[in-house]
Amino acid sequence: MRWRCTAIGGGVLATMTLVAVTACGDTSKLPEAQPTGSLTAGTVRIEQTGNAHAQVDPSTVTFQLDDSGALVVKMTIRSTSGATQTITTTGSLFDSNGKLIGNATGGLIDVPAGGTVQLQLNGLPPNGTIATARFELSNQIAPVPSGPTPSNVAGTPSSS
Repeated sequence: MRWRCTAIGGGVLATMTLVAVTACGDTSKLPEAQPTGSLTAGTVRIEQTGNAHAQVDPSTVTFQLDDSGALVVKMTIRSTSGATQTITTTGSLFDSNGKLIGNATGGLIDVPAGGTVQLQLNGLPPNGTIATARFELSNQIAPVPSGPTPSNVAGTPSSS
């Protein structure tokens, strides 16, 4: 009886070892989809909409695909607000015929009044060549308490 248990246990151990070794040794490569055509036209028209008190510097806007094939849009924006703000941004991308071919989104928290900051948007690769990019910048002024902050809430240490 003892021999039979050892033989069964040894067979299981050999099978597990074979599975582990096989899984570690796979060197096959899967082909990556190559982008077709140009990502952008020779010159991309930059437009801005939205209620944020900020200005996109069109000369800093770049478009690229990262290693995963996702779209990355980078730009510099300058706050024209007198207060700290949070800015959310949606970039709508159009081809030369005005057809919507993609979107990218991103945002920044605590953009300082009058400050210049870098913004990155991310999205799926566009379905065509980008000729126009329209960035909608929306803001929310950073909240400032209008009265005393709660200090007598359970679990909140008091300063007295």
